[in-house]
Amino acid sequence: YYKAIQINLKSAIKNLKVFNLKNTEINGRKAKVFSVTGNVEGYDIFYRYAIVQGKKDYYQIMLWTEKKNGNSYLSAMDRSIHSFKELIR
Repeated sequence: YYKAIQINLKSAIKNLKVFNLKNTEINGRKAKVFSVTGNVEGYDIFYRYAIVQGKKDYYQIMLWTEKKNGNSYLSAMDRSIHSFKELIR
């Protein structure tokens, strides 16, 4: 699933750079968390991204800001990502 996401990001973001890839767990579910920088429609952006393997589905969590603000918001973004909980139906 991560490879599919990479392909999608490459088609949407110019000068794409993926970094800080980490395998982790978010509330007991396997996850990959990573950062992305690049240019979208003339704007330099920073994304903090997570892919979470649920019991039946995969979930994508994506937060973004201007690239110049990426380091300032990284902690808040990670707190948001790690607050994810899968609701059981």
